[in-house]
Amino acid sequence: MKIQIITAWEAQRCAGLSVAPHAHGYYEAVFYPEGGGCGRIAESDYEFFPGCFAVIPQRVFHSERHAEDGRVICIGFSGSGISSAAGVFRDADGELVSLARRTVREIAEQLPGYDRLSGLIAEEMLILIGRLTGGGQSGERDLGYAAEFIRGNCHEKLSLPSVAAQLNISYEYFRHCFAARYGVSPAKYLLSARISAAEKLLSGSDESCTGIAERCGFSDSSQFAMLFRRETGMTPTGYRKKHRE
Repeated sequence: MKIQIITAWEAQRCAGLSVAPHAHGYYEAVFYPEGGGCGRIAESDYEFFPGCFAVIPQRVFHSERHAEDGRVICIGFSGSGISSAAGVFRDADGELVSLARRTVREIAEQLPGYDRLSGLIAEEMLILIGRLTGGGQSGERDLGYAAEFIRGNCHEKLSLPSVAAQLNISYEYFRHCFAARYGVSPAKYLLSARISAAEKLLSGSDESCTGIAERCGFSDSSQFAMLFRRETGMTPTGYRKKHRE
């Protein structure tokens, strides 16, 4: 992997600032150490917040809008062996943003050997980004894991943003990718898993609707009855009666 730094800078961003859609002839990593807002990479919308970063392949249009004051660090690369992954990911321990700031400092100060050292720092950064993104090849596997995790834990008070966090991506980006693969949002997928589990208990046991609601992850029996009827067209009691006849 031989990397050339095309651009490296850190800047303040004010609330309300919008960056119009644009593209570059190089690979770009944009870090958000402070602030928050939303953006778009190609046809995918995302939210950004402190501790996440966006990966943007060359010639891909992207834009962003800042909802609050913050800072961004932008590193542009060219070279071989760079991952083609795109999206938003989490820099949970801050290691990547630290490397990005070192790169910015080397480029700004231009001390002897800065070009070689900044390239080495960038290589380390790209290797770590590749690990987080799976080198552009683990997305399908990660979504499969997420779907299996949702099905297996649908009876719990499951936090879907926490599932996205396990994949090191923002919830907005996770929701978009999940829907693209499975045809429904993660929330709808979770509800379907809960309804399916409830149907099995209604037809195969004498457990009360209150007990089934609790076992299948619903807040209470009222929410269970309302959602079950909306999704199946029948009340839980009516469903049980029909499948016991």
